[in-house]
Parts: sequence; structure tokens; C-alpha cells
Amino acid sequence: MEIENFYKMVFIARKVEVPLFWDKIRKTREVFGLSKSKIAKSLNAPEKYIDYLEAGEIDLLPPEVYIKGFLRRYAKLLNIDEKEIILEYEREINVANHLKKQEKKSLPVIRFPRLIITPGIFAIVFAVLAFLGVAGYFYYELHFIVSPPELQVFSPQNDFRSENRSLEISGATDIESRLTINGQEVYIDKNGEFKESLNLVSGINAIQIKSINRFGKESLVERKVLFEEKEDEALPIAPASILNSSIQGNATSSREQSKEETKNQEDNSNLN
Repeated sequence: MEIENFYKMVFIARKVEVPLFWDKIRKTREVFGLSKSKIAKSLNAPEKYIDYLEAGEIDLLPPEVYIKGFLRRYAKLLNIDEKEIILEYEREINVANHLKKQEKKSLPVIRFPRLIITPGIFAIVFAVLAFLGVAGYFYYELHFIVSPPELQVFSPQNDFRSENRSLEISGATDIESRLTINGQEVYIDKNGEFKESLNLVSGINAIQIKSINRFGKESLVERKVLFEEKEDEALPIAPASILNSSIQGNATSSREQSKEETKNQEDNSNLN
């Protein structure tokens, strides 16, 4: 009896609580005292994405290409290691997919009576499958024909004030779309993200980022950026060698003018 109690004491299972990455993000946000609305405005994203993320409802978040960019910017804002957050996100996605597969496997097996497939039944099944395939294809094409491509601009924010002439523009859009910034076509990588540098002029710069899909539907995002040129850049100081040569030239000209006036006075006295 004592040995049995000893084994019961040793092999007691304990539940270990492992903090999830969305709990880490939520606690960090609360430590910084940042509201969800303020975070959403800083990330230029809907506030519902933050609600889904902190509630662990990752199935309701946008596609992976967009949510990874969203998580990277969120991690940078909270001063968290973005690589660690992305790895934890991918791990949770894998766990969720594995659980879905297990649920499918655990479904009860329903046994149907034996069915004899005749040529007529085969023709009907083939016709139904063909109809569904064609309908699905047209629905997919119609979605691109009617809907404009999705376009997100990570930086700059609207009404941004820049002290540097060179400005970096970054964001994400549909992979099959064509992207232009102020009419100039920009490269889109395999994840749908883009990054381009633009030279600003003094004053307010109007920037148009446009994404156009293969059916001509377009999404447009406009940004206004104020660039104030520094005085030392606007008014360059002349080199000392140029200033010295200018001063010497002025002094030589003054001496020649004085000699000419003295000569004129001597000529006038000789005539008198």
C-alpha cells in the first residue's frame, strides 16, 4: 500500500500553461498602454484584425501573405522580435491544421448500402462534376472581374513629414496585379510585397500608389508627404578658393581704376 501511494505521488500529471504568442502581444500592448484603436491607426489596418489576433481566432485573419506583413509591423511597433512572432504564428497554424485533420479522422463512419454504378449513373456524376468545375471557374474569374485587387501601403502614412529627400514606399498587393507609383511600374515579389525609393521635392509631394489586375480593375491609395529642405542643403556655401579669387579680382580692378584717374588729372594739368 505504501509503495502504491508512493507511485501515485510521483506520477501525478501536471498541466503546464504555455503562453501563446497572441497573449504575449496583448500583454505587451497593455504594458505600453496602447489602445487597439491606436494600434490599428498606426498599422493602417482594421481594428477587427487586432481583436481576432488577441482572441486567438487566427482562422478569421486575412491570407498568410498579408497577416505576416501585419505581424512584422506589429512586432516592430511593440519592440518584439518579429522572427520569433512569425515562427510562433506558423507553429500555431500547423497545430490548427493538424487538429482539423484529426477531427476529420474521428468522424463516425457512415456505411451506405451497396451501389452498382451503371453507365447512366456514371454519366450523371460526370455531368454534375463538370458543371461544378465550370461554375467554380466562372465564379473565380468573375471575382477578379468585379472586385478590385487588394492593396495595402505600410509606409509612409498620410500627411507624413520627411526630413530626408529619399523616401521609402512599401506595401503589399495581389501577386498577379501590376503596381505603379506615380505612373512608374514597380516590382512585386513572390509574396506580393513591394518596396521602392522615391526622391522628394521641396514642399508637399502627392504620391499615388495604384494596383491594376489583369481585368483592368484597380485600387488606388494616395499619400501626401511634406519635405522641408534644410538651409545648408538649399544654399551651399562657396569654397574659400572662389571667395579669395573674387576678392583679389576686386582689389586689382580698384588699383587699375585709381591709376587711370591719376593719368587723366595729369593730362588735364598739361593742357592748362
